[in-house]
Amino acid sequence: MPGGLKQSGKIFLAAAALSVLCVLAPPTCDAAQKQKLDELTVVLNLSELGAQPVVILAENNGYFEEEGLKVNFAPLQSGVMEALSIGKVDAYMNGITPPLTYGNKNANVKIFAGTASGGVFAIGKAGRENELKDPKNWRGLTLVTTTLSTSEHIIRIGLAERGIDFKEVKHVEVDTDNNIIEAIRKGTADIGFITPEYGVRIRDLGVEILFSNTYLVNDYVCCRQSGNSKAVAEKRPAYVKFLQAQIRAYKDYVNDEEKAVKLLSKSTNQTEDYVRAIVYDPIRSAERKYNPDPDLKGTLAFYASLIDSGYLDGSVKLTEFFDTSIYEEALNNIIARYPNDEFYKRMRKVFEENNLNVTGKYL
Repeated sequence: MPGGLKQSGKIFLAAAALSVLCVLAPPTCDAAQKQKLDELTVVLNLSELGAQPVVILAENNGYFEEEGLKVNFAPLQSGVMEALSIGKVDAYMNGITPPLTYGNKNANVKIFAGTASGGVFAIGKAGRENELKDPKNWRGLTLVTTTLSTSEHIIRIGLAERGIDFKEVKHVEVDTDNNIIEAIRKGTADIGFITPEYGVRIRDLGVEILFSNTYLVNDYVCCRQSGNSKAVAEKRPAYVKFLQAQIRAYKDYVNDEEKAVKLLSKSTNQTEDYVRAIVYDPIRSAERKYNPDPDLKGTLAFYASLIDSGYLDGSVKLTEFFDTSIYEEALNNIIARYPNDEFYKRMRKVFEENNLNVTGKYL
């Protein structure tokens, strides 16, 4: 019994010492008591809707932390792809053209998930809608997009499917959507391609929406999620957790519009009507969708367009810098956690359709 008293005394003293440390340095104490989280640095401005509402929902609902991950969000700056390729940041959620371009150059970039599909309007001058709504009438016309825009290659694919060579139209690039709208207003271009964020603001400008680009190519891929190749290999569990949180948030986005609109409105300081238009309304959002599925099939079609049009040389196979296994592992983990959830089962079917048994000369 005396020995037991001594041992109890030691435990008491240790506990008392820990209590003193917690008073003097509470952050240290909290860190010791909590399970250490994996970390990723992701280039994304959480105050802007952009093409990332699912990530905003995941962050604000606490899903990243629940999955055992701390995400350090970094604001968008110039030179992000360079920073990603040299490992200064872990992930970037951006348009599809830059990561495909870097991957084709054997840069240390790996595409591992999707961010958005669809989400671009074709616009024309008011009064010409009937003429311009049919792409077969575009021969000889001037089409304007932003530099490195997804739209150019969606146009190429869509026109080719209609028997029109891209050389039969004139294509020009400008730096902003505002300049596209101005070109249509002034008549220096016939058809422009803008994002929904600008599409909801063109009333009374003498410019009309012709259609969503999904009319040219159904449910085409747009923004993808890219990581630094070395980081993806060394910190794979963190990327899996990153996607597990997004998969859960995607279900919220699909199944609870009212709650999502209120949360997104509050977190981005936008009106609920604006959020509803950009994120949910199929007409005003240009049919933009936010499934994090990597979509190898759709990405391959875009990569082929970049190569066939001479933008890239095609010396690197897509699968050398495109990894579907991270998303698949994340989705399988969620399904194992919620085995009776039909929503996640449907996500699995979509994954299989988009990513398994895909063939093509650039794979």
